[in-house]
Amino acid sequence: MDDVTIAGGRRMAPPMIGSIPFRPFRDSGGVETFLDERAGEYRFYGSAKAALRDGLAVLTHPGERVLVPSYLPDAVVEPIRELGLEPGFYAIDRNLSPDLGDLDRRIDDRTAAVMSVAYFGASQPEIEALVSLLEERGCAHVADAAHSPLSVVDGEPLGTLGDVGIASLPKLFPVPDGGLLFLSADVADRFVPSTLTGVRGSYCVDDVRFLLKSPIRDPLGGSGPLARLGGSGPLARLGGSGPLARLGANSPLARLGGSPLSDIGTDGSNGPRERYLAARTSMSRLTLDTLRGIDPEDVVRARRRNYAVWRRALAGRPDLEFLLGELPEGICPQACPVVADDPDAFLTELSGVDGVHRWPRLPTAVRSEPTYGTARWLAEHVIVLPVHQHLDVRELSATARRLGRSVEGLAERPRGPTSSAPNRADHRSPATDREPPRIELGSDGQSSGHQRS
Repeated sequence: MDDVTIAGGRRMAPPMIGSIPFRPFRDSGGVETFLDERAGEYRFYGSAKAALRDGLAVLTHPGERVLVPSYLPDAVVEPIRELGLEPGFYAIDRNLSPDLGDLDRRIDDRTAAVMSVAYFGASQPEIEALVSLLEERGCAHVADAAHSPLSVVDGEPLGTLGDVGIASLPKLFPVPDGGLLFLSADVADRFVPSTLTGVRGSYCVDDVRFLLKSPIRDPLGGSGPLARLGGSGPLARLGGSGPLARLGANSPLARLGGSPLSDIGTDGSNGPRERYLAARTSMSRLTLDTLRGIDPEDVVRARRRNYAVWRRALAGRPDLEFLLGELPEGICPQACPVVADDPDAFLTELSGVDGVHRWPRLPTAVRSEPTYGTARWLAEHVIVLPVHQHLDVRELSATARRLGRSVEGLAERPRGPTSSAPNRADHRSPATDREPPRIELGSDGQSSGHQRS
């Protein structure tokens, strides 16, 4: 492990986030270099939704329509509405692929753009067919890779597959905020930065609050990674004997209350509009400096390892199905999503494991429309298991093994949405095999088959 020099010339190992070395304020490398080498044109934002707003501004005009999958969080449509656009939804299939027939029927002369989604960090099934359909119908493609800032196929980030793409940084990293806007070469020539684009020039109260509150806790217990940064962490590096260096747990800033941007609304207390507006900002300087101290390869390796722990331990349970199956090379999972026959009972078993939840909170239009029965069924039955890189792998393995042994008395039950919904996926025979289909890669490396928002 590389060591670092601190005041007085003494050298010490960098602090750890779980098993991942944290190297704050490294001069080069880190996530920013990862993006520079792979992503072409991209811009930083305070959130993925703020990035989506500016990306759509290049592709659309007020009064046009933007279609998004029905299986998405409710706040995703807020930047669409802000631009004077009409949001619409299209159905998805049980394996998270787009219902191409439904999508084709919904595209009309007013449809300017269609969004695809790389769910939980993996490439969306049938993405090539979706891209072909959009090219045929003359619609722009928005690649929502909010869960996938480090996932690549053929060396290219999943967010670069569209005319514009987005990714969310707090979905993978211990940062207070951060989003990415990926721009294709054609769109980059027309892109005009807004006041939301870029990184703030200095630290602010929200950055200090984020560090002092250490809001990210190990999902299996214990103190959060930022609390373990110690004397060489970002606060200590802000400058000698200045006021920020002297802030402690009892300082006024530590008693300020509230949540960092990445945590806004996760308790359901704020509506989608409020959550969007709260994250409508440029990116924190703390986020950028933190990203420069993180090794992306370490993060990918740790998350894939933790995903494999869940998959190996729970593979024998007949009441669970792994939604993503095996992970293709280059995929960095945001979480380990499983479909539970009895989600309430499984959540009870998971009591005490932080970061476990259903996903997502669906838009009102989806909750009330029979066409989107598959999305509603998935939102009820998909349980997200944590794979954070700062997990203690021994505790994770012990928890996963305990849950894996909880198979006594479990009966085989048919899976799938109820046949009452008109979505074509809802009329398929329920899956009965224990092993979900793998995501197969086509000749071009794309799959052929994305934390609460």
